[in-house]
Order: sequence, then C-alpha cells, then structure tokens
Amino acid sequence: MDDSFVYMKHALSSPQKPAIPASTDDSIWLISPENMIRVMTGKYTKHKYILLDTRYPYEYDGGHLANALNIYTEEQMTEIFFSLPSTNGSDIIIVFHCEFSSERAPTMAKRLRKTDRDMSEYPHLHYPQVYILEGGYHRFFHQFGHCPEFFSRDFKYISMFDSRYINECKKFQNQRPHKSVNRSRSLFNPTKHHQKKIALTQIERVSTDK
Repeated sequence: MDDSFVYMKHALSSPQKPAIPASTDDSIWLISPENMIRVMTGKYTKHKYILLDTRYPYEYDGGHLANALNIYTEEQMTEIFFSLPSTNGSDIIIVFHCEFSSERAPTMAKRLRKTDRDMSEYPHLHYPQVYILEGGYHRFFHQFGHCPEFFSRDFKYISMFDSRYINECKKFQNQRPHKSVNRSRSLFNPTKHHQKKIALTQIERVSTDK
C-alpha cells in the first residue's frame, strides 16, 4: 500500500465536545466500535454518515450493521459517489468495513480516495472524511452483539469462508479490485503503518437520512 495512505487511530479528547479533524491530505482514519456507536446513537451533530459494508452479499444478508449499504465492487462505489459528486461531501463521514477491516474495506477506501483525488483540484476533495471501522464486523458483532438496535433484523455472523457459500465466494472474489491479494499481506497492518492519535474536534453530532 502507498505510504501516503496513512491510517490514523483517533481518540476522544472530551466526551462532551468530540470532533473530527478536517482533512485535505490522503490520510484514512480508523474509527473504533465505541466511537461508531456514538455516531449511530446521534451523540454528534453537524455531519451525516454513510456506513459501507464491503463484504460479499451472502455475508451482508446474514446480518449487518443498521443502515449499512452493501458496496463490494469499485463500479458500485464509483456510481454512488462520483456519477454526480456531492457538493457537501465535506459534511459526510464515510465509514468502510468488511469482516475484519483488514483487506476489502481498506482497498475500497483507497480506491475512493484515489478516484476523488483524480477528479479534484488539489488540495480539494469531494469526500475528505473517510474512515475504516476498526476490527470490522467481526469485532463489532462480538463486542455489541447483545445490542440488536445496532444491527439489521434477525442478524447473525456469516464468515467470508463459510463452507455453505464456497461458489458464491469464488464468484465475488473475481469482482474485487484486488482479487489476488495474499491475506498474509493485508493492506492494513497497524504495525507497518504510522499511526497517529487525533482527538475528534469538529463534530457535535452525526445524523443519517433514514
């Protein structure tokens, strides 16, 4: 992965006045499950959020986070965000996740940022606030699975490599931006990339259009 795509882990400096730093560079931040809960429960204002589940449809159909959209190909992402780029994208937080947020979500986040950069006049970005959910659905499910209000109806956990979906897995892998990536060389490895803790400083509340 290009070193310019630096993953930064952020923390709340104050539960009363959390905020997110505006960004015009190519940083992509991590958001913890705890802070994702704060976003989903409306504890911040000003920004809206879009939660993108980049797992394959059979994983998504088995259970997903509330209001998450299933986007697993670059074509889908480009159509949604760049067929007519938002004029207020700086007020939108985009959160990607996959099963572990170690490969598919970082790949899609990087593609979104690259497309945005190619279509924008530096340093402007249509969508400067791009995040990856730390630990992905796996961590969120095991940490907050006792809180059904944060999930889809009748949610459960279906792994990418569930033996019941071998054929589907192969089909969807062929549609991925990087279909031959070795899992041992995950695109996101916190031990190999600089991490910088940033305090959230601009958001008071995040809301969604339901």
